[in-house]
Amino acid sequence: MPVESVFLFYHTDATAITRYGLSSTNIYILVLFRNDVHYGVTSEINRNPSMAQVEKGKTFIFIDGQNLYLSARSAFGSNVVPYPNFDARLLGEAIGLEVGAGIIEKISFYTGMPVDRYSPRWHEFWTNKLEAMEEDLVSVYTRPLRYQYETDPLQPTGYKILSTREKGIDLRIALDVMIAARRKDCENIVIVSRDQDFREVIEDIEMMTAFERRDINLWSAYPDGGNGPSHLRGIDGMKSVIITPEMYRNCLDPVDYRGRYTPRSQAQEPSFSV
Repeated sequence: MPVESVFLFYHTDATAITRYGLSSTNIYILVLFRNDVHYGVTSEINRNPSMAQVEKGKTFIFIDGQNLYLSARSAFGSNVVPYPNFDARLLGEAIGLEVGAGIIEKISFYTGMPVDRYSPRWHEFWTNKLEAMEEDLVSVYTRPLRYQYETDPLQPTGYKILSTREKGIDLRIALDVMIAARRKDCENIVIVSRDQDFREVIEDIEMMTAFERRDINLWSAYPDGGNGPSHLRGIDGMKSVIITPEMYRNCLDPVDYRGRYTPRSQAQEPSFSV
């Protein structure tokens, strides 16, 4: 157990404070001998809340991948976000700094997975990118995308297009958010999304923490380039963390995940022959 968290007070007689000239702004570990006469001061710790003895709780970050990509592309434009070019680990850590996170316990990433049969290019891209995320210790959860043919309303001939739907992603995020909220050491929960469907789980967390008489900071992080509609907002009932263009650019992933991908753990330095 760290010294910062151990404070022993064997006697509360103010004589000790006077005799040794102790300051009321500090915390002391006092040793009282059995003869009830001698006091020994063995340690002094400053009572400053910024000191290490005040241990911060843990932060859990949940990234809704498709929501992040579409929101970033809408906010920053296709020149900045031509495809999902963010680094989930770097972005999670940057958001953690914004909320004052002491310890980021877990960064989780969720996305619908393109099926190879219908979208081989994007299936390959996400397979490689998600593998890289796991190497960066990001927890990854996927569900296969649902494909169905729909009539294009813009085509008078009734031309059908193949559309995709995510199923089960929001539910999985909500379940994991509630699991994190039940932990007594949970201080911050961040959902990287603007999806108002998460409002219900936020209400449940607020009810639970009110009953248990403890606080959890609830944050909704989302991209905003400052040029969107005035009603742009995060999830209702949560504090907002704005992902600015500068923050996003600082968290880009330069790797091209199309084609064959070599895991970093297996990558070797190139050899040159003279």
